[in-house]
Amino acid sequence: MTRGSADAATAGAPDVPVGRIVGVGAPVAWDLTVVAVVVALVVSLYPLLATADAALQQGRAFVPWVTGLVAQLRG
Repeated sequence: MTRGSADAATAGAPDVPVGRIVGVGAPVAWDLTVVAVVVALVVSLYPLLATADAALQQGRAFVPWVTGLVAQLRG
C-alpha cells in the first residue's frame, strides 16, 4: 500500500480530536468514579448504622425491663 492510497482512503473522513476527547472525558470519568465510591460506602455503612441504632434502642429498653422484673420479683 502506497502513501497515496492511504491518503485517499481517509480523504473524506473528519479529523477526530482525540486529545480533546480524552481531556474532557478523563475528568468526567474521575468525578463519576468518586461519586460511585461515595455511594458504595454510604450503601455499605447504612446497614451497620441501622443495626447499631436498633441495638442501642434495645439496650435502653433493657434497663427498665430488668428494673421492672426485679420489682415484680420483690412483690
